[in-house]
Amino acid sequence: MNSKKIIKKPLAVFMGACVLCSAFGSGLDLNKSNPAKAEVNVSTPVMVMNPVTEGKINEGFKTETYTAAGDKKIKFKIKDLSIVNDSKQGYKKITFSAKFIRVWKPSKKDVKKCAKKKSYRYGGFVSVADYFDGKCLEANNDKNIKVESVKGRSSNKKTYKDNFGHKVTLWDQKIKFTITCPSAYVNSKWGSGIVLLYGGLPKKSNNADKAYWEGSASFADTSYYKDYKDRVRSMHLSWDTAAAIPATQTAVSTATPAPASGSTVLA
Repeated sequence: MNSKKIIKKPLAVFMGACVLCSAFGSGLDLNKSNPAKAEVNVSTPVMVMNPVTEGKINEGFKTETYTAAGDKKIKFKIKDLSIVNDSKQGYKKITFSAKFIRVWKPSKKDVKKCAKKKSYRYGGFVSVADYFDGKCLEANNDKNIKVESVKGRSSNKKTYKDNFGHKVTLWDQKIKFTITCPSAYVNSKWGSGIVLLYGGLPKKSNNADKAYWEGSASFADTSYYKDYKDRVRSMHLSWDTAAAIPATQTAVSTATPAPASGSTVLA
C-alpha cells in the first residue's frame, strides 16, 4: 500500500477483504459518505439541524456501522490537531489524523454471510464540511478552502475464515488531513466555519448523499443525518479546539484570532 498516496475524493473507509470487489483489493475502499450538524439563530440562510454530538480530540468514539453481516461495532479516533499560519498570507493550515479502529471479530457465520452477499463492507466515513451551509468542503468550492488527505499505513491486520474457504481480513487505518483555509474560518469555537464529521455507515443511501460529496447538497439532507445521526460525531476545527491540546501534540499559532462572526452554535 502506498503510504503517500494523495486521496482527492471524500473518504468513506472500508476495512476488509472477502471474495470480490476489485475496489477492495487492498482491503481499503475509498467511497463517498459523511456527516455534520448545527443549530442556528443567524439572519442568513444556513443549515438548520438538531445538534450532532460533539466529539473530542484524542478521545475514542465507538459506534455501529453497516456490514453484510448486520450492524457491527467500529471505533474512531481524531488525533494530532494542529492549526498554524500558512505560508500564504491571511491563511491557516490545519492538520489532523483520523484513525479507524476495527472492533468487530467476524464469526464463521458472519464470514459466510459476507461471501453470500458478495460484500464485506466494514468501515466508516470522515468528512470536512462548511459549518454554515452544511456542504462538503472536499469538493470544489467557492470558499478558497482546499482539503487534502493522505492514506497512511494499515495496522493490526487479522484474517477471519469460515469452513468453506471464504475469508474476511480487517485492519486499522489511519488517514492524515491537511486543510488550507482563510484565517476567518478558524476564529473561535463558535465562529469557526469548518466542522469535521465522522462515524458509521448507513445501510441505505439516498440521492442527497452523492450530492453532498459533490458539494451541492447539505449534510442535513443525507441519510447519514436523517437516519443515522446517532452514529455521527462532529468537531469544530478551531482555535479553541486546538488550544485545548497539550503543547506536545499541537502547534497553535500565537497570532490573535479575529472576532467571531454570527451566532451559530454547534452542540
